[in-house]
Order: sequence, then C-alpha cells, then structure tokens
Amino acid sequence: MALAGLIAGVTAQPRPAFQRSWGDAASLDSFEECQLLSVVVESLDSENSSAVGVALYYMLAFEAGGVPTTSMIGYDPTNLCWQANHKQGSSLMLIIVDSNGSAGGVPQPLYSMTAGDDISCLKSLPSSSLATVHANVSDTVLTCEPLGLSISGGQKPYTVVLSEMHSDTITVVTLANDNDTLTYISRVDPDWQLIASVYDASGHWGTSTNAIRTSGPEDTACLGLETSQSSSTGGGGEPMSSSIQPFPSGTSVSPPVSSQPGIVPTLSGNSNKHTQVIVGVIVGVGVPLLLAAVLVPLIRRYRRRSSGVRRTPPDLLSSPAIEFDPIRSKKPNPSHFTVLQALRTKSQRPL
Repeated sequence: MALAGLIAGVTAQPRPAFQRSWGDAASLDSFEECQLLSVVVESLDSENSSAVGVALYYMLAFEAGGVPTTSMIGYDPTNLCWQANHKQGSSLMLIIVDSNGSAGGVPQPLYSMTAGDDISCLKSLPSSSLATVHANVSDTVLTCEPLGLSISGGQKPYTVVLSEMHSDTITVVTLANDNDTLTYISRVDPDWQLIASVYDASGHWGTSTNAIRTSGPEDTACLGLETSQSSSTGGGGEPMSSSIQPFPSGTSVSPPVSSQPGIVPTLSGNSNKHTQVIVGVIVGVGVPLLLAAVLVPLIRRYRRRSSGVRRTPPDLLSSPAIEFDPIRSKKPNPSHFTVLQALRTKSQRPL
C-alpha cells in the first residue's frame, strides 16, 4: 500500500545546512565505476563546528539521462563512505541529506563516471518497465519559461523530482492520479543546470532527463506564472496533489562495508503550487498492520544502537519507507525501514 499524508508546507532552507568535502582529495570531478570514496561533512557555521546535521547520512545521485540512486553512507560525519554506483559515461548531480532532511545544497560540478576495474556494484535495470520523464527542450530553458515534462511507462501516480545545480533545495511535485504532464515554471538561477527525475507508484526511480542548461535574466520571481499539471489524454486544471509518497530507494546498491546497513532515506513531496519543497522526509498514514508489526521492533533496535538520533522527533506521524528490488520483485525487504522527521514551515517562493 502506498504511504500517504498531508503537510501544510515545507520550508526552503535559506542556505545549505552543511557542506561536503571528499576525504581522499581536495577536489574531484570524476569517479571510477564502483570506486569507494571517503566523504566528510563539515559545518558552514564558523562559530559552531558541530553543526553538521544529524546521522544518518545519505547520498542522492541524480544521473543525467539515467536512473538515480539513493545510498546510505554512514553515521560519522568525519568518516562517511560512498560507492560510485553508476556506469562509465554517466554524469551525476550529487547531494547529501541527513536524517532530519537537512541538505548541503547541490554543489558543482556535474561529476563524470569513468571505467573501473570492478563493476560488481552496478545493477542492470529493466528500462522497459521503468517510468521515463521527457522534456520539451533538448538543451536550454530560459528564466520563467515553461518547461514541459511528460512521463510515460511505470505506474501512476507519478512524482517528479527536480534537482537544480547551485540550489539549496530539491523540488518535488506529486501528480494527480491520472496526470502525466507537468508544466514547470523555471525559477532556477541562470547559467546552471537542472535534471528532472521521476518515481512512480511502485516506489521505483525512473529514467531522468538529460541535464538542461538554464539561461536568461536573474530575476526568478516570475510573477503571475504558476506550475501546473495535466493529462495527455485530456482534462487538466486539477489542483496540485498534496499526497506524500515514499522517496524511492529501489535502485540503490548495497551500502559500502564501512556504512551501517538497513536504513533507507525518504523525501517529502508536497505539490501545492505555492510551496517549495526541500529534500526532506515523508510522513504517512494507513500503513498495513503487517508492516507495522515488522517496523516497531526494528525501530526499537535501531534506537537502542544509535543514541545520536532523537527518540521522539517532533511532527512525526508514522511511515515505514520500503526498499523494493527493482529487478526481481516488488517484495519489500524487511531490513530496510526507517521513520524520519517531518518539517512544517512555510515557503518563501512559489513553485
């Protein structure tokens, strides 16, 4: 059963909560297939070096023209580990999220993947059964210009995820049950890039657009313009859905050996057209009793092991996040559950 819930509004961070650096090198712009990389999370507050978010930490890797992955990378902000789980030739937009839904923004550049000696971490995906998001532009979108996104394949309803370079946020829009088209008003800063991704009702990532360049004036207010959604078979004009769906993790590889296994991140999705959504967390209601029976003991064991995570986060409703195997079946893996905190403040700019 899909998780569902309502959030009145989720804030856009005024600035990244923390910053990421590569522990093995001062800077990197490419990785080898299945390379293990040391990751360090550091505070952006010169007066508070301990402001590094709350464990656990996750890497979201958005592949241009490919399928994103979500990977748990560890507990210790000074000793995190991510495995580059995308094939050679891929271009990736990377963002780290902590267990409170705080993020380090979407740093530059797009990272490229090169051939590696070990490709055991790579998965073959059944592309024919995945949802795919298509853009009506092949290269550039102008400030305040409508970006047309259409989705095919997979299972409705769809959730569209827009990752924007040089941004502190990821925009999430859940489409109504019958809709498969999103007209997104581009409020992305010019001279950067964005990638539109999708996941479907099964909780699986689909195939993303290529990286789209942004251009035009720096005024991104776009007064009077609003993002909308519709169905390609007719109709439209429906209000934006406010359902919250699980952030997909089915295409994620197993975590590196230095990471703690068993926890899968989630995203909050609120598609109210006056709401900007940050990388966040999900809340849900109507969870099946069977899942609840499995979830409760897992949460208790996790809380006993990890004193760094609050035992009773505020604004928590309920929600297991379930990882599916995208290749073999849709059977949930009972070792992959988590409950994360919901954020409830209003946004500063329209969607």
